[in-house]
Amino acid sequence: IIGLLGFAPQPGSVIQAITKEVTGIVSTVSTVLVDVTGLTVSITPRRTNSKFEVHLDANVGQSLDSVWMQLFRDATMIGLGTGGGSDNGTVYWRGDATLDIPGRSATVHDAPTIPDPPIAIVYKAQWRVRAGTAYLNGRGNGDSALCTVSSITVHEIAV
Repeated sequence: IIGLLGFAPQPGSVIQAITKEVTGIVSTVSTVLVDVTGLTVSITPRRTNSKFEVHLDANVGQSLDSVWMQLFRDATMIGLGTGGGSDNGTVYWRGDATLDIPGRSATVHDAPTIPDPPIAIVYKAQWRVRAGTAYLNGRGNGDSALCTVSSITVHEIAV
């Protein structure tokens, strides 16, 4: 199949890439998974046999206890750890981060079924806390004197 540029992409090459960054502080007190504001990418595949690489870089301070972050393709969890009982996730923070903003990264490879013609796929991060407040890009004490950047990047990969 010849691509938009007049040639077939080589297997393993990136067909397209989309990145969304969050540069402000976002917080949650939810103890159930909710969307992380700004960490959502919509991508319409250019080929029906593509695979996807989803990369999450997140910096989270928390006021009390654990924070879980999970990646989704539409409504389906992806990149879920399976050995931890009820506390599985894509990335996890625990400990005192009231003055710190620890970073975590995860890369997940995904091979969804793509209809013909292709329709948009939404990749996103959701998060929850055990207790207290979590701050994306901010310290766990709620101080806005320091702010970092977090992002989600999706690569469509030729097969």
